[in-house]
Amino acid sequence: MKRDMELIRKLLLYVEEHGKYTGLRDNDIVIDGYTPEQIGYNLWLLHDGRYIGIIDLRCDHDTYYRCIVTNITWDGHELLDTIRDDGVWKKTKERLAPVGSVGIEVLKAVAVSVAKGMLGLGGG
Repeated sequence: MKRDMELIRKLLLYVEEHGKYTGLRDNDIVIDGYTPEQIGYNLWLLHDGRYIGIIDLRCDHDTYYRCIVTNITWDGHELLDTIRDDGVWKKTKERLAPVGSVGIEVLKAVAVSVAKGMLGLGGG
């Protein structure tokens, strides 16, 4: 299974919108084009990176990651605010296309540069 930055963004947006007052079970999160296994795995990656809080629901016999999402952390909100805007996200992906996959810090740096350029603050 692989980390999917498009799904990461969609998950953060989903959790922000739907998880305000109660925890979200991973299998209640439905995002078109993604399997429950992909969603669960990327939720765990977000947790591992300290972008969301979770309650672990895995049992010994589980074949994929299971959890309840409890919150978005400060760092999760910072990441989401950086890549929330559809225009910033599209331009960020365009700028990163020649190199393929990148780490989260590079993604954030490019998104910040794109946003600054759109605001006329340099970068872009």
